Amino acid sequence: MRELFQLPYRGTEGFGRWVFRVMQIDLAIPGYTALCKRAKKLDIDLSIRKKRGKIDVIVDSTGLKVFGEGECSHSRPGFEPLLVARKHGWAKHRTWRKLHLMLDAATQEIVADVLTDNSVHDSTLLFGQSTGIVNPLLKRTCNKVRRFYGDDAYDPWKVCNALEQRGIEQVIPPRKDAKIKRHGNGKQPRLERDDAIRNIRKYGRKGWKRRIGYHRRSLVETAMFRLKTIFGDRLKNRLFENQKTESRIRCKILNHFTNLGLPEYFSK
Repeated sequence: MRELFQLPYRGTEGFGRWVFRVMQIDLAIPGYTALCKRAKKLDIDLSIRKKRGKIDVIVDSTGLKVFGEGECSHSRPGFEPLLVARKHGWAKHRTWRKLHLMLDAATQEIVADVLTDNSVHDSTLLFGQSTGIVNPLLKRTCNKVRRFYGDDAYDPWKVCNALEQRGIEQVIPPRKDAKIKRHGNGKQPRLERDDAIRNIRKYGRKGWKRRIGYHRRSLVETAMFRLKTIFGDRLKNRLFENQKTESRIRCKILNHFTNLGLPEYFSK
């Protein structure tokens, strides 16, 4: 109720008591302090529909604002930062969190989510620095992954090698300065990233994206837009553990909306 109606903890307590009174349910609502403390330990299930076989996943991240003054405090026309500091005091360090999402391309459900600080790189979150151990995003997927869609942030070799070891087909655009690592005149098998570089040289970057179906990745951008449109682009909690619970509940509610139905488009 708190996330769906964008209520503070104190307002959630009062709203819950009113709902129980209207429904004539004799249950006690915890105080807002207890709600805040219990939010740290909640284990939220994303309510993903089970399906057989492997799935195609799309991965990306987005930023969510947290506490701190807005960008306008030091960008007022005619005001120097020193004058603003003298009048309003020195600003707190503005920070934000990064929400990493993994989307099922077929159902558009969020199958995994991880909230980190803004210093965590996307490729570092997905796989370890050099160990190749799968980090929380792929650990939380209940189905096996067949194809992986990602932008050039997931282009480092540690990601490509880890995906290849697990038999996952990768749809990741190489960086513009990418070089072929394993040439075709060797005895070793060809690498998917090297094949992508060859096809980009042959068809161009736009042509390669159309041929391989890379634009399917826009589905995760749509999910992020829906998430921010419904819940806003700011986290209400101050504590990091509570922020993790808050973002995960939002993903669960969005999955519920997705299961209720999505718009269908028909071309004449």
